[in-house]
Formats: sequence, C-alpha cells, structure tokens
Amino acid sequence: MEQTNCTALRSMEGFDEYITSLRSETGFELARLEPCRDEVCVAIWGDGNPDISGMGVSIGYAIEVSLGAALVLASMLLGRLQGRRWEVWERVVQAGLQSFFDSALYFALSIEMAIIVVLVNKDFGISTHGFGAGDAQVALAISSLCILPLLQPLSRLRGREDEDAVQAKDDRGRPREETDAHRDNLSLLLFSLLVVLFFYPFVSQGMHNLGPGRMGEGKVVTIEEWWQVRNLCFRSVTGLTGTELLLLKITEMAASLIIYLFAAWQLLVALSRKMEADDRQLGDHRRATAMLGKARKLLQRHTRNGLAQAVFVVVPTTLAGILLYSIFRMRSAQKEMLEGVGARYGGNDWGFGQIMGIVIFTPVVTEMCFAAWKGSRREVVTAEVIS
Repeated sequence: MEQTNCTALRSMEGFDEYITSLRSETGFELARLEPCRDEVCVAIWGDGNPDISGMGVSIGYAIEVSLGAALVLASMLLGRLQGRRWEVWERVVQAGLQSFFDSALYFALSIEMAIIVVLVNKDFGISTHGFGAGDAQVALAISSLCILPLLQPLSRLRGREDEDAVQAKDDRGRPREETDAHRDNLSLLLFSLLVVLFFYPFVSQGMHNLGPGRMGEGKVVTIEEWWQVRNLCFRSVTGLTGTELLLLKITEMAASLIIYLFAAWQLLVALSRKMEADDRQLGDHRRATAMLGKARKLLQRHTRNGLAQAVFVVVPTTLAGILLYSIFRMRSAQKEMLEGVGARYGGNDWGFGQIMGIVIFTPVVTEMCFAAWKGSRREVVTAEVIS
C-alpha cells in the first residue's frame, strides 16, 4: 500500500485545497486516514483558540452575563424602594452598573476584533492557524454573547437622562447634562462601534449558513467522505447534537436581531434628543421633531412598566445562557477530541489575555466599594448636621 504523507496534511490554508490534498493522499480510505488522524483532526477542527474560547475569557463571558443581570435586577428593585438608606444602595448599584458597562464594553470590543482577525484569515483563505471548525461554529455565538449583557445597562444608564434631566446634580451642584452628557454620548458612540464590528461575524456566519454547501454529490466533498473524517476524529466524543446545533443557530439569529433592533432604537432616541435640543436653540418647533419625540415617549412609556423591563432582562439573559452553554460544550468536545488523538488542547492555556478576561471586571467591585464608602461618609455628615 502506498505510504501516506501525513506531513502534507498538518496545516490547512483553505478548506477546498485541504480536501483536495486529503483526497490525493488518502482517498478517504479509513486505513490510509488512520495514520494521519492526529494531523487531520487538528488541521480541520483546530487545537483551541485561547484568545476567543480560552478558559480565562470563557470565565469572563460567564462573569459578564451573571454580573450584568445581577446589577440590572438590583437597580430595578432598589429603584422601587423609598427611603434614604435605599437611596445610598441605589447609588452604589448605579456606580457598579456604570463601571460594569465600561468594563464589559472594552472587553467586548477586544473580543470582536480578535474574532474578526481570525474570521478574515479563514474567509479569505489566508490562514486557519489556531482557528478550526470548532471555534468557527461558535464565533457568532461569542460575538453575540459579548454584546447581550450590555443592552439593559445601556438602556438604564441613558434612560436616566429623561428621568433626571432637570433635578439631577453632581457633587458640585452642576446640572447633570453638563457632567454626564458627554459620557453618555461616548458610551453610545462606543456601543455603535461595537455593533459595527459585530456586523462582520454576523455576515460571515450568514454566508456560511445560507451560502452554497460544500458537501454533497458534485461538491468539494461528499457527505460519506466527510462523515468518514468526522468519525475518525470524534469516535468516542459526544459533540453537539443536531438539536443543539439547531438551537445554537436559532439563538444566534435571535440574539443578532435583538442587538440590531436595540441599536436602531438607541440611535433613534439620540437623534430625537438632538433634534429637540437644536429646536430649543433655534426657537423652532419642527414637525418631524414633534413626531419623533411623541413616538419616542410613547415607546418609552410602554417599555418602562415592570413586565416589559422584566422581559427585557430575562430574554437577553436566557439567550446569553444558551450561547454560554454551547461555547462550553464545544470546548469540552474539542478537548476530548484532541486528547483522543494524542494532541494538546490549547484552549486551557493561561496567559495575559486569559487573566485580563477576568481582571477587567474588578473595577466594578472597587467602584461599588468606593460608592458605599462615599455614601456612608455622606450619611455621617448629614447626621452631624442634624444633631
């Protein structure tokens, strides 16, 4: 029997070219595939990408989802309670929510850029080094997961503009518009940049799902040939089932739709406020401004009731939970597959990026502690003045 050149199958620059080489070297015969199992499985499914699916950043995803939901729920609950004591705790949670949004935003921006780099290399046939089929299956899931926990915090932080625009003051007595308007606009600008970056993973996955298939009769590889390779690598590994993959795709599409609808809504609100501010400056009352303002206030009135707010917390958090589950399932399957072929799984490597994926959220704790200390000092001063 002809000796198989496994070295030629060690790396994959493009899927079509790799399948051609694989057919040339093995003819998709199990006896000839077996000696190259290590090279083939690692080349196609990858050995784990620590930058987007490593243990550290995966823990960071879990922290982002759980911490964001907890702070939003606490903010909603404390906002309904009356009394000076609850006001102090509300300020603490509000400080944590602002710090969380900033940390999660920069975390998401870095992840989106890392995903775009590897997707561009894969989509344009430059290189698939460090980014196999396993990572490709959850690329959009990771992109969506990073953004979903930001929706409700941004909505609540920017919503305070309408609630407190007149009476809110900072510690020096300046109106809130002067102290926080620029920060709110910057937050919206950075979030808009994040949504723009999200567009590429969304389109890349859409092209993969809806584009012409590469498997089947007359295609790059037949279904029988592909299953021969898949069974070679995943003999005793429980990968994502067909139902789980379908649920993942539905969740990715639902999350993407929510993200883009939310972004459009926030930009519409920003445009409405800008037009109202321009009208006040010019002493004018444009019809378009009035209509846009009425639509904004009508929608805000309906979205501020308890049920709507609860839905807006539960739905993104549930979607994020499904995506998080899929990412950890894919990590587990990829790790088992690599261990089965005697290769090393790189997704558990700890480096600077993995540590930063967790440490980036520590300012939330420090900001809340500082706000609590400041609140307690204010209470002491108030008590001394009263006495």
